[in-house]
Amino acid sequence: MAKTTLVAMVILLALNENYIECMTIDCTSVTYDTINLDVFVAQCQPAAWADFFAKEEVQTDVKEISVVMAKSKQKNFEPAMPLMFRALEMVAPNQVKVVIIGQDPTPQAGKATGLAFSVDNPKTVGTVLNVLLEAALEGWPVNINNGNLESWANQGVLLLKHGIHMSTK
Repeated sequence: MAKTTLVAMVILLALNENYIECMTIDCTSVTYDTINLDVFVAQCQPAAWADFFAKEEVQTDVKEISVVMAKSKQKNFEPAMPLMFRALEMVAPNQVKVVIIGQDPTPQAGKATGLAFSVDNPKTVGTVLNVLLEAALEGWPVNINNGNLESWANQGVLLLKHGIHMSTK
């Protein structure tokens, strides 16, 4: 009887895992509490980046990160899950002209938009203001009162955060 119960449990676990992998999720409303990162990545990745996410090493890394995040007692990660692929959605691999990577471009909770260094009010985020000032000093036309960098992304600037997820304190 115990052996039969064990086999049944293994089958149920396998079915449950397959169900989770096959279910369709709403990529615009998920949270870190409602879905694991690997499932989100598998179902919500931008189509233009499918070759990148299909690589075995990328899938392995995403799975490892997903396990760590699932074990975390703190589920307050930035940016919000639906914004995670915003930079990749705006700039396809064949459109990338420049890549800007920020270590912690928007350290304040609730400021991350999915585009590194892009915020509504740059004067409230020192790192963003510094990037805009540096660009202005180099002669680029920059409005330091407007931190929305969608126009940069539309020109092929891929604005990435060093670690897609960073828990806030």
